[in-house]
Amino acid sequence: MSTPPTRTLQSDETPQDIARKGYNAHAQEYLDWTTSKPSSRLTYLNKVLALLQPDSSATDGPHPPTSPPSPVHKVLELGCGAGIPVTLHLAQLPQIAHVTAVDISSTQLEMLRSNLVSILATEVSAAKTIAEKVELVEADMLELAFEEASFSAVTAFFSIIHLPREDQRTMVQRIFGWLRPGGYLLANFGAQSDDDKKAVAEQGNVSEVAAERTGEQDGQALKTGSVTKNWLGMTAYWDSFGPERTKEVLREAGFEVVVADIVEEVEDAVFLWVIARKPLASSS
Repeated sequence: MSTPPTRTLQSDETPQDIARKGYNAHAQEYLDWTTSKPSSRLTYLNKVLALLQPDSSATDGPHPPTSPPSPVHKVLELGCGAGIPVTLHLAQLPQIAHVTAVDISSTQLEMLRSNLVSILATEVSAAKTIAEKVELVEADMLELAFEEASFSAVTAFFSIIHLPREDQRTMVQRIFGWLRPGGYLLANFGAQSDDDKKAVAEQGNVSEVAAERTGEQDGQALKTGSVTKNWLGMTAYWDSFGPERTKEVLREAGFEVVVADIVEEVEDAVFLWVIARKPLASSS
């Protein structure tokens, strides 16, 4: 049995570098691809919106408002891209007070900025309010810092999967702290662990090449993942614990896993879609 070809990340090249370069160079191709086919993004976003309280820290369980909702919810979107469809959808909802839209790609954020300018150019009376709800942040999500209990919801669509799995664990723990008690994390993760992918690769059944970083960081071996050389024209890095371990990681961080669905996206891969809740009793 032959060993699959291995690509070793350069000492100064991180998965975040790969994501930044790829999405900066191929932002339009990515947007065209994602908007040309059905996606689970809004399906699961609407599930979370239905779960959120008018004030997510007020009571335990859904409580339908008796009057139009006031804008009380702050949402953090990790990996907002060009803002289509999620950022712009959130900004138009009356119950959403503010959206912090984060992306590592300056090109994608410029596309989102242009979309917001286009909204401002319309004659819709609420256009200014919609555009002003959105704050754009160019950053590596691992470098973000927010106060505890800042957000009612955190979303991460096709973004955390670009981090090594131990960094995914770190992000889950930080998100738990950033959420208000009763708040929700909505994210999709890989439905197959990186170890499983490599086992399949050794049988010659996939075109991905294994990527391995070696060395020491805080006494631990650096992470592994897989690299696809030509995904929408770009090089892309992915990693995953797999479904069961991902759910364990969420629970270890303190989350209650509300939804955990395995979904095969159209013209894409299979993902674990998760809605996880920070308990009301949590003090952090």
